Amino acid sequence: MLYKNDEINALFKDETLHVLDYDCEYNRGYPCPEKFPEFKNKFLLIFNTDTSMTTGYFKMADVETGAVMNLKFKTMPVPGKYRYQIGEPLYFYDLRAEITHNGQHKEVVLVDEKVALQKIRPFLLII
Repeated sequence: MLYKNDEINALFKDETLHVLDYDCEYNRGYPCPEKFPEFKNKFLLIFNTDTSMTTGYFKMADVETGAVMNLKFKTMPVPGKYRYQIGEPLYFYDLRAEITHNGQHKEVVLVDEKVALQKIRPFLLII
């Protein structure tokens, strides 16, 4: 997904890319009810307190170009082919790259949250 973008592909190569730092945390509480009305489910609120949604980042640098990229992401589980099956537990519904190179800062949107949430909705896990 990263190397399909021309701006990222010009600055970062697989052979010279290094991961400097990363973090991925499960989100606490329930998400915004306007964005995710599915979570207003009373059955879900009684039996489950975990949404299985995560937020995190990867900080990467390229040795040759000196570019630094902070890749911020949000994930959610999405439904699979069958009714009670998870298709992808960590589906990226928001993915943004903040790139700093030669004193210039640029943000590249790889997956836009508004567009992704119109196409696919989260899978509610009841544990």
